Amino acid sequence: MSRPKKSAAAGKLHAWAIYRIKSTPAALLGYIEATDEQSAIRKAIGEFHVTSPQVQKRLLAMRRS
Repeated sequence: MSRPKKSAAAGKLHAWAIYRIKSTPAALLGYIEATDEQSAIRKAIGEFHVTSPQVQKRLLAMRRS
C-alpha cells in the first residue's frame, strides 16, 4: 500500500506577521514561521502568551514571504 504524496508547498514554512486588531493602527506582536494562517495564529497564541479568548479572536496573520 502506498502513501499519498504531499505537495511541495504543503510543508513549506512562511513568515507571518501577527497583529492584534484593537484600534487603528493594529498592534504588531511579532513574527512567526508556519505553513498556513491558522497554524501561525495558533503558534502565536502560545509564543506570545495570549491567554484571553477575546484577544485570541482578534489576532490577524499576514504572510510576509
